[in-house]
Amino acid sequence: MWGEAKIENSDSGGRALTRFGRSDDFVVGVDNSFVKLSSALRLGARRAPPSVDEVDSNILINLDILGSTHLVDCTPDTPSEYRFVQYGNRIAIHDGQEYSGRRLRDAEWSLVRRLAERDYSFVKTNRVATLSQVELLWHGREIVYRRFIIPLSSNRREVSHLLVATRPNLLKVVPSAFD
Repeated sequence: MWGEAKIENSDSGGRALTRFGRSDDFVVGVDNSFVKLSSALRLGARRAPPSVDEVDSNILINLDILGSTHLVDCTPDTPSEYRFVQYGNRIAIHDGQEYSGRRLRDAEWSLVRRLAERDYSFVKTNRVATLSQVELLWHGREIVYRRFIIPLSSNRREVSHLLVATRPNLLKVVPSAFD
């Protein structure tokens, strides 16, 4: 449940709250594309993570989430060294930079970087998809988004990549803990 897995962090530039739920703690209407993605990759019906090759861009296009996904190479041992293979073009970036090809350590907002390092590392280590709601306060602006992280393998054993699907701009759709 959301309240049991609440994690709060803050830094001098803002405040963030991440609430983890089970990978099937979907919000009807808000997370419909995540439900369809989970079904398309048969996440509940398999023991090993899906392979990178199974994430066909046509699936993401048909679900209308291609621009709201990241593909992350997580083969390095250190999360700060994970590299964005693809970075969604519909996702608002606070510093306006393109992250495809860059490493996680290059994210300039330290709070977001630390949350991503922790969450991406958790998914890689535990080989399990996670669903979370991230709430950020940054320079007086509130940002709320939902994030579905799916581990992917290149050899059916080791997790080599992460598919990170987001549902941004949810401030008026889902409740925020900052209210």
